[in-house]
Amino acid sequence: MYVHGKSDPAHNHGSVTHTSCDHGHSHQCLDVSGPSLPISNNFHVHDWDFYTSVDDGHRHHISGPDMPAPGV
Repeated sequence: MYVHGKSDPAHNHGSVTHTSCDHGHSHQCLDVSGPSLPISNNFHVHDWDFYTSVDDGHRHHISGPDMPAPGV
């Protein structure tokens, strides 16, 4: 999936948000992506790997690449 190319370690993304409130609970998300990873056609992706806050006795683990975007 990834191609050999330059990755800019300063090019990352982050957010602070809450999930939707379903069944009486929501989760807080504090996340920062990994650096941009070049893929074909001059596009790039970012890897994510984070956990939500614990609510109602559970939390969620989110990981994997996001959708391709133009540029590197």
